[in-house]
Formats: sequence, structure tokens, C-alpha cells
Amino acid sequence: MNLSRKLLVGTALASLLLGGCTSKVTEREQYSGFLSNYNNLQEVETPSG
Repeated sequence: MNLSRKLLVGTALASLLLGGCTSKVTEREQYSGFLSNYNNLQEVETPSG
């Protein structure tokens, strides 16, 4: 195998591995649910503005 073919194979494998890591989507049931209702939040004035 020459250098350009090895580089091509290495690039293809790296892109497949990275693509597999980034294709996961968080399901709605997996959200943390920190605040289920934001209606009771109040705006406050801070010293920094």
C-alpha cells in the first residue's frame, strides 16, 4: 500500500468513528427536567446591570 492509499483509508476510518460518536440524539425522556414550569421566575436587577 502506498502512502496516499493509507492516508485515504485512515481518513475514512477516522470520519466513520467520529460520525458514530456525534449521531446520538437525546430522547425527550432523557432530559433532566430541571424546571418543568418557568412561569414563577422573576426578573431581578443585579449590581452589574
